[in-house]
Amino acid sequence: MSQPEPQPIGEDEVQSRLGSYNDDEVTAQLYDFGRMMLQDATDRMAKWDSKGTAIVAYSGAVITVLVSTQAIWSRQLDTVAVWLLLASGVAAAIAGFAAVHSLFLQPTEWFTTNAWIQKECLSDVQKLKKYHISTMWKVIESHHEKGRVKIKRLRRAQWGIAIALLLVLDAFLEVAARRASF
Repeated sequence: MSQPEPQPIGEDEVQSRLGSYNDDEVTAQLYDFGRMMLQDATDRMAKWDSKGTAIVAYSGAVITVLVSTQAIWSRQLDTVAVWLLLASGVAAAIAGFAAVHSLFLQPTEWFTTNAWIQKECLSDVQKLKKYHISTMWKVIESHHEKGRVKIKRLRRAQWGIAIALLLVLDAFLEVAARRASF
Protein backbone atom coordinates (compact mmCIF):
# COMPACT_ATOMS: atom_id res chain seq x y z
CA MET A 1 0.00 0.00 0.00
CA SER A 2 1.47 3.34 -1.03
CA GLN A 3 1.55 6.33 1.26
CA PRO A 4 -0.18 9.55 0.25
CA GLU A 5 2.08 12.15 -1.32
CA PRO A 6 3.13 14.70 1.30
CA GLN A 7 1.79 18.19 0.82
CA PRO A 8 4.37 20.70 -0.39
CA ILE A 9 5.43 23.40 2.02
CA GLY A 10 5.06 27.08 1.31
CA GLU A 11 7.72 29.74 0.98
CA ASP A 12 7.09 31.04 4.51
CA GLU A 13 7.74 27.57 5.94
CA VAL A 14 10.93 27.25 3.86
CA GLN A 15 12.18 30.58 5.22
CA SER A 16 11.23 29.56 8.75
CA ARG A 17 13.13 26.28 8.48
CA LEU A 18 16.19 27.95 6.98
CA GLY A 19 16.22 30.43 9.87
CA SER A 20 15.75 27.76 12.54
CA TYR A 21 19.35 26.55 12.73
CA ASN A 22 22.95 27.81 12.61
CA ASP A 23 24.91 24.71 11.62
CA ASP A 24 27.02 25.21 8.46
CA GLU A 25 26.99 21.48 7.76
CA VAL A 26 23.17 21.47 7.64
CA THR A 27 23.31 24.30 5.12
CA ALA A 28 25.85 22.38 3.04
CA GLN A 29 23.66 19.26 3.11
CA LEU A 30 20.55 21.21 2.12
CA TYR A 31 22.43 22.95 -0.66
CA ASP A 32 23.81 19.69 -2.09
CA PHE A 33 20.44 17.98 -1.86
CA GLY A 34 18.77 20.98 -3.53
CA ARG A 35 21.24 20.80 -6.42
CA MET A 36 20.44 17.11 -6.84
CA MET A 37 16.69 17.79 -6.77
CA LEU A 38 17.06 20.60 -9.28
CA GLN A 39 18.99 18.37 -11.67
CA ASP A 40 16.37 15.65 -11.23
CA ALA A 41 13.53 18.09 -11.94
CA THR A 42 15.09 19.31 -15.19
CA ASP A 43 15.96 15.72 -16.23
CA ARG A 44 12.38 14.58 -15.67
CA MET A 45 11.02 17.41 -17.82
CA ALA A 46 13.33 16.30 -20.64
CA LYS A 47 12.24 12.66 -20.26
CA TRP A 48 8.58 13.63 -20.37
CA ASP A 49 9.21 15.65 -23.52
CA SER A 50 10.86 12.59 -25.07
CA LYS A 51 7.84 10.48 -24.15
CA GLY A 52 5.51 13.08 -25.68
CA THR A 53 7.57 13.14 -28.86
CA ALA A 54 7.41 9.34 -29.08
CA ILE A 55 3.63 9.36 -28.68
CA VAL A 56 3.35 11.99 -31.44
CA ALA A 57 5.40 9.68 -33.68
CA TYR A 58 3.28 6.61 -32.83
CA SER A 59 0.10 8.60 -33.45
CA GLY A 60 1.43 9.79 -36.77
CA ALA A 61 2.41 6.25 -37.72
CA VAL A 62 -1.07 4.89 -36.95
CA ILE A 63 -2.72 7.68 -38.92
CA THR A 64 -0.27 7.29 -41.82
CA VAL A 65 -0.89 3.53 -42.07
CA LEU A 66 -4.65 4.02 -41.90
CA VAL A 67 -4.69 6.79 -44.52
CA SER A 68 -2.25 5.08 -46.88
CA THR A 69 -4.21 1.81 -46.79
CA GLN A 70 -7.67 3.37 -46.67
CA ALA A 71 -8.42 2.55 -50.31
CA ILE A 72 -7.85 -1.12 -49.56
CA TRP A 73 -9.64 -1.56 -46.25
CA SER A 74 -12.58 0.75 -46.90
CA ARG A 75 -13.71 -1.41 -49.85
CA GLN A 76 -12.74 -4.87 -48.67
CA LEU A 77 -13.72 -4.88 -45.02
CA ASP A 78 -17.15 -5.06 -43.48
CA THR A 79 -18.77 -2.05 -41.85
CA VAL A 80 -17.80 -2.94 -38.28
CA ALA A 81 -14.09 -3.22 -39.12
CA VAL A 82 -14.19 0.03 -41.12
CA TRP A 83 -15.76 1.88 -38.20
CA LEU A 84 -13.20 0.40 -35.81
CA LEU A 85 -10.37 1.61 -38.02
CA LEU A 86 -11.92 5.05 -38.37
CA ALA A 87 -12.32 5.25 -34.59
CA SER A 88 -8.70 4.18 -34.27
CA GLY A 89 -7.64 7.07 -36.49
CA VAL A 90 -9.65 9.50 -34.38
CA ALA A 91 -8.14 8.12 -31.16
CA ALA A 92 -4.64 8.37 -32.66
CA ALA A 93 -5.29 11.97 -33.69
CA ILE A 94 -6.53 12.84 -30.20
CA ALA A 95 -3.46 11.14 -28.70
CA GLY A 96 -1.21 13.09 -31.05
CA PHE A 97 -2.84 16.40 -30.15
CA ALA A 98 -2.59 15.63 -26.42
CA ALA A 99 1.08 14.69 -26.80
CA VAL A 100 1.84 17.86 -28.77
CA HIS A 101 0.00 19.83 -26.10
CA SER A 102 2.27 18.28 -23.48
CA LEU A 103 5.27 19.60 -25.43
CA PHE A 104 4.12 23.21 -25.32
CA LEU A 105 6.57 25.43 -23.52
CA GLN A 106 5.43 26.37 -20.05
CA PRO A 107 7.03 29.23 -18.16
CA THR A 108 8.83 28.08 -15.04
CA GLU A 109 10.77 29.88 -12.37
CA TRP A 110 14.49 30.04 -12.97
CA PHE A 111 17.48 31.75 -11.46
CA THR A 112 18.10 35.43 -11.98
CA THR A 113 21.38 37.28 -11.71
CA ASN A 114 19.94 39.01 -8.65
CA ALA A 115 19.32 35.62 -6.98
CA TRP A 116 22.80 34.51 -7.86
CA ILE A 117 24.48 37.64 -6.49
CA GLN A 118 21.99 38.73 -3.84
CA LYS A 119 23.40 42.02 -2.53
CA GLU A 120 22.16 41.59 1.06
CA CYS A 121 23.89 38.20 1.35
CA LEU A 122 27.34 38.92 -0.07
CA SER A 123 28.96 39.53 3.29
CA ASP A 124 28.08 36.09 4.74
CA VAL A 125 28.64 32.82 2.87
CA GLN A 126 26.07 30.92 4.96
CA LYS A 127 23.45 33.60 4.41
CA LEU A 128 24.15 33.46 0.67
CA LYS A 129 23.89 29.65 0.62
CA LYS A 130 20.59 29.80 2.49
CA TYR A 131 19.32 32.36 0.01
CA HIS A 132 20.39 30.08 -2.86
CA ILE A 133 18.62 27.15 -1.17
CA SER A 134 15.46 29.26 -0.99
CA THR A 135 15.82 30.16 -4.66
CA MET A 136 16.42 26.51 -5.62
CA TRP A 137 13.26 25.57 -3.75
CA LYS A 138 11.23 28.08 -5.82
CA VAL A 139 12.65 26.72 -9.07
CA ILE A 140 12.05 23.10 -8.05
CA GLU A 141 8.48 23.86 -6.94
CA SER A 142 7.81 25.59 -10.26
CA HIS A 143 9.14 22.59 -12.19
CA HIS A 144 7.06 20.19 -10.09
CA GLU A 145 3.91 22.26 -10.70
CA LYS A 146 4.48 22.37 -14.46
CA GLY A 147 5.45 18.69 -14.41
CA ARG A 148 2.08 17.74 -12.95
CA VAL A 149 0.39 19.53 -15.88
CA LYS A 150 2.68 17.81 -18.39
CA ILE A 151 2.03 14.38 -16.84
CA LYS A 152 -1.74 14.93 -17.00
CA ARG A 153 -1.49 15.70 -20.72
CA LEU A 154 0.82 12.74 -21.33
CA ARG A 155 -1.60 10.38 -19.61
CA ARG A 156 -4.34 11.49 -21.99
CA ALA A 157 -1.99 10.91 -24.91
CA GLN A 158 -1.01 7.46 -23.63
CA TRP A 159 -4.64 6.45 -23.23
CA GLY A 160 -5.44 7.77 -26.69
CA ILE A 161 -2.69 5.82 -28.41
CA ALA A 162 -3.51 2.69 -26.40
CA ILE A 163 -7.15 2.95 -27.44
CA ALA A 164 -6.13 3.53 -31.07
CA LEU A 165 -3.96 0.42 -31.08
CA LEU A 166 -6.65 -1.65 -29.36
CA LEU A 167 -9.18 -0.55 -31.96
CA VAL A 168 -6.84 -1.58 -34.80
CA LEU A 169 -6.32 -4.93 -33.09
CA ASP A 170 -10.08 -5.30 -32.63
CA ALA A 171 -10.63 -4.56 -36.33
CA PHE A 172 -8.07 -7.21 -37.28
CA LEU A 173 -9.67 -9.73 -34.94
CA GLU A 174 -13.09 -8.87 -36.36
CA VAL A 175 -11.82 -9.55 -39.88
CA ALA A 176 -10.07 -12.76 -38.78
CA ALA A 177 -13.19 -14.01 -37.00
CA ARG A 178 -15.41 -13.37 -40.03
CA ARG A 179 -12.94 -15.01 -42.43
CA ALA A 180 -12.48 -18.00 -40.12
CA SER A 181 -16.21 -18.64 -40.03
CA PHE A 182 -16.45 -19.06 -43.82
